[in-house]
Amino acid sequence: MKYKLIRIFIRVYFVILLTLTVAWSVWHIMNNGKIFSEPISNGIMAFAEFPSHIYHTLVPSSTPYNIFDPRQITDSVSKEGSVLLADSSKFSSTHLLISTFQSSNQVIVKLIHVPDGSLKKQWVVNQSLNATNKKENIRLVHPIMTSDSSIIVSEQDGTLICINSKSQLKWIDSSAKHHHSIEIENDSTLWVPGIAKDYRYYKIDKFRHDAICAIDPRNGKVKFIKSVADILIENGYQYLLDIVYEDDG
Repeated sequence: MKYKLIRIFIRVYFVILLTLTVAWSVWHIMNNGKIFSEPISNGIMAFAEFPSHIYHTLVPSSTPYNIFDPRQITDSVSKEGSVLLADSSKFSSTHLLISTFQSSNQVIVKLIHVPDGSLKKQWVVNQSLNATNKKENIRLVHPIMTSDSSIIVSEQDGTLICINSKSQLKWIDSSAKHHHSIEIENDSTLWVPGIAKDYRYYKIDKFRHDAICAIDPRNGKVKFIKSVADILIENGYQYLLDIVYEDDG
């Protein structure tokens, strides 16, 4: 009995020692260590990854990029040959707003039900609704829907437009050259990036003062706008501005 316990202890000891050795070796390789040659490093990593291959085979949905996803469909028309559909159950929302070109003078914003791809609602934006009466074609980006089924979108020149549920122009705001995403806090506040015309600090030639803007979604009135540079300087972070500057406008 005594020798049996000794044999068990020795086996457990060597298993633990091997586990620690492999763990340290993987850590060393992942941190660009140079102790092992490339063939040995590849062998160690293959050994360490082997259990994950078994798990992914038994549980296909766990595979990185879902390459075994049953929703993969074959498409004989496109050059790609196949399309991998996303798992809509993991989406934060079951609906998606997208802006599409219908013609040279018309944009349609669509509300899509993601699980089945059905069209739930659409807003038609004609050239006649173009807030700035530009001659070029309209392009609307980053649409967001409010509780009354209006949509708020940004034109490529920075004009913010609100269109009601019947595709009628509700209000426009071109005060701050808005750009990028539109986020809604509640029924009374939109947060939108923009470009500030008034600022107190960092008066450097050609520096673009991107700003944080709060807008009332009910009427398009600007409630708050402030240069990000001013915010940084007022809070002791001017050095973040002085490191490097590149005009990406």
